[in-house]
Amino acid sequence: MATAQVAPAVVAMPSATTTTSDAVPEPVPIEPVRFKMTFGAQSGGETRGAGASRTSNEVAAESDVTERARQVGGTKPRYPAEAIAQGVELGSPLAFEIVVDESGRVVQTRALRHAGYGFDEAAVAALRTYRFTPAKRNGRAVPVRMTWTVDFHFD
Repeated sequence: MATAQVAPAVVAMPSATTTTSDAVPEPVPIEPVRFKMTFGAQSGGETRGAGASRTSNEVAAESDVTERARQVGGTKPRYPAEAIAQGVELGSPLAFEIVVDESGRVVQTRALRHAGYGFDEAAVAALRTYRFTPAKRNGRAVPVRMTWTVDFHFD
């Protein structure tokens, strides 16, 4: 983060004892103006000026691609030891919002429903190993945000 400082300015203000209009006013210093200039994205988001065009780094919605990402590899999620110890069985798959980059790797995950007992962590660990064919927009690979479910089977 770059910070710039501006030198103090002096503004002429009339004195309380001035009685004629031709008196020279005493200068009154004003606090320097301070501002911060930030370059790049903040809070994990992308910063764009008004009217800026879309870049290839933007994450497309699944509905905005012409060819969807398809899973081509990855490991099954491990049934969590905590769930086994507690005798917990997961009744339905866990839903996640994931971001798949231009090379087909999962680069971001967010649970849409939490199960606890170690299921969330095991699902994220498995999702990080998944590989996809890249999503495409007009023939060009783009990162895509999509919903994905992870199902657990006790083996």
